[in-house]
Amino acid sequence: MGDLPLYLRIKQDLKTAIDRGEFPEGSRVPSEFELAKQYNVSRNPTRQALRELELEGYLSRSRRRGSFVTPASYRTRRLSVVQGRVVAIICPHGKSAHVRGIVESFVHRMGERGSHVMVYFMECTDRTQSEMLEEIRQSGIAGVALWLSDDCTHVLEVLSTFYAANYPFVLVDRFVKDKPWDYVVTDNEQLGYVLTKILIARGHTLIGFMSNVFKNTANEGRFAGYCRALEEAGLSYNEGMIAQLPEDRSAAPTEIHKVIAQKTRPTAFLCAQDWIALKAAEVFHFLGYSVPNDIELAAVDDDNMMTTAESKVYSARQMSEEIGANTAEVLMNRIELPQSGPTQCLLNPVFNFELPF
Repeated sequence: MGDLPLYLRIKQDLKTAIDRGEFPEGSRVPSEFELAKQYNVSRNPTRQALRELELEGYLSRSRRRGSFVTPASYRTRRLSVVQGRVVAIICPHGKSAHVRGIVESFVHRMGERGSHVMVYFMECTDRTQSEMLEEIRQSGIAGVALWLSDDCTHVLEVLSTFYAANYPFVLVDRFVKDKPWDYVVTDNEQLGYVLTKILIARGHTLIGFMSNVFKNTANEGRFAGYCRALEEAGLSYNEGMIAQLPEDRSAAPTEIHKVIAQKTRPTAFLCAQDWIALKAAEVFHFLGYSVPNDIELAAVDDDNMMTTAESKVYSARQMSEEIGANTAEVLMNRIELPQSGPTQCLLNPVFNFELPF
């Protein structure tokens, strides 16, 4: 239980208390605020716990009056009504505009198809995701869309059992190579290829690459596109031109310094994430370099961070809304046709410049 997501622990505690009669039928359970204070957490996990207990028929909720325990007989009827019409989406925290765009579009399209959606915002770690997936399947939810964690050994084991049992799931924004599983992703190799090509077209021959963890198919694809564009142009790179930034963003400047401190430094960089481009520009300015006069940047800008940047940056973004809508369609089709072949959608990115090639 110690490794469970907070909301799931709160939900399980309440469910156990209701089943034991500690909260009899018709009694009021603690509010979001009261639970947040009791567990010393924000209201987000308590809100999600209460919402799921309502969906599962344990609670009846009123915005003004609070949450009340329903009769046990009603719980059975309520579950039978919603079963097969509820799907889930597990994704990183909702602070990212890209993530929010995908989720909102997914929820909207599912609503059009007559299905309810349970949204789980959580840190995408291997253990929490695998436990969450098991919990979701046991709850009777009809199918799930999922962002994979970067280290997903346990998750892959669970997904393999899902696939063997024809339990519907769709991978979103990530995929697993050589697996016949449904997914909806951006063509990240094309994204990295075009952004590198524009830097080559600008006359650069020493082009570096910056990214966070490489252990996901999005960053791997962008790096592959970078390599392909360099190879086509007869250019090369060395390990010193590649910066893999740590998850602790406060430590990012150290890695950027290492790349720029080389005797023959790159004159341009492809940044796999928008925050990296902003951080790099900040470091370059501190070192006395001008962007774009001394160093040019190309970046993936899913959260539109570059629109407020003072320096001109060649950027691309993923089609968040299209990803969400397509994920919903693929998941519903999988629910309705569980024996059909895999649907693997590769969507084009959008660039903020006209392609000169």
